[in-house]
Amino acid sequence: MEATPADGRRYEKDIATDSAATFAARLGPGMHCFFAMDGERIVHATWVTSVAAWTRELRAYLVPPAGHAYIYESYTSPAARGRGAYPFVLLHIVAWAASSGLTKLWVAIEEDNAPSLRAVEKAGFAPEFQISFSRSLGRLVIELPRPTPDRLALEKKFSDDGG
Repeated sequence: MEATPADGRRYEKDIATDSAATFAARLGPGMHCFFAMDGERIVHATWVTSVAAWTRELRAYLVPPAGHAYIYESYTSPAARGRGAYPFVLLHIVAWAASSGLTKLWVAIEEDNAPSLRAVEKAGFAPEFQISFSRSLGRLVIELPRPTPDRLALEKKFSDDGG
C-alpha cells in the first residue's frame, strides 16, 4: 500500500527511523513510501523518489533522470524477514510506477547484502551498472559507473507491453 501522511504515527512506532512529523514531511510530490502490512502493523517500508534522495554512502543526493525513480531506504522488520515482503512491495511499486508514467526504476544495493539482492531479482530487476567508492583521509572517491555482472545497481525498465 502507498503511505499517506496519516500513517506517520504507525511508521514511527513500527519502523522507527522517522518521527511521525518527519515521515509526513518527507512525503510529497515525487516522494513516496510503500508498506507491507501484517494486520495493522507495518512489517516493511520502502521509499521511492523521482526527485532526489540523500545517500549516506556517497554523502550526496542521487537525482534520477526525468521519467525514472530511485528506490531506497527499504526496511523489513526482523520477524517478517524471509517471508517475501520486500519482493511483494517491489512488485507493487513496479505496477504503480508503470501506471504513473515512469519508464525506469533504479535500486542500489551494497554487494554484501545477499537477501536484498535476491529480493530485487525476484521482483524482476536486472543488473545495470556498478558504482564503486572509497574514502581516504576524509575524501570521497567515486569511480564512474561501469557495466557489471556484480549485481550492485539494479534496474527495471518498462516497455509498452507492460513487461
